[in-house]
Amino acid sequence: MPIVAILDDHVANRQIFARLAASIADDIVVKTFADPLEALAALKSLVVDLVITDFRMPHMDGAEFVRNFRKIPGAEDV
Repeated sequence: MPIVAILDDHVANRQIFARLAASIADDIVVKTFADPLEALAALKSLVVDLVITDFRMPHMDGAEFVRNFRKIPGAEDV
C-alpha cells in the first residue's frame, strides 16, 4: 500500500493535494501535516513513497525540510 505524505501550512492546500493523491489509486494512504517539525517527527516511524511539500512554511522552508527528511534512514531516495 503506497503512502503519500503532504506537508503544507495551509489547510485548503492540504485538502486539495490529499484528494488528488487519494484519487490516483484505491489503495493509497495519505498522511497530511501542517507543521514541518511535526512531519519530521512522524515520518521517522513511517515509510512513505512520496512527499509533497510546500516551500514557504513556519519553522523551516521546504528545502530545509527535504534535507532533514532525507537524513531519516530509509528516506534518502524519497
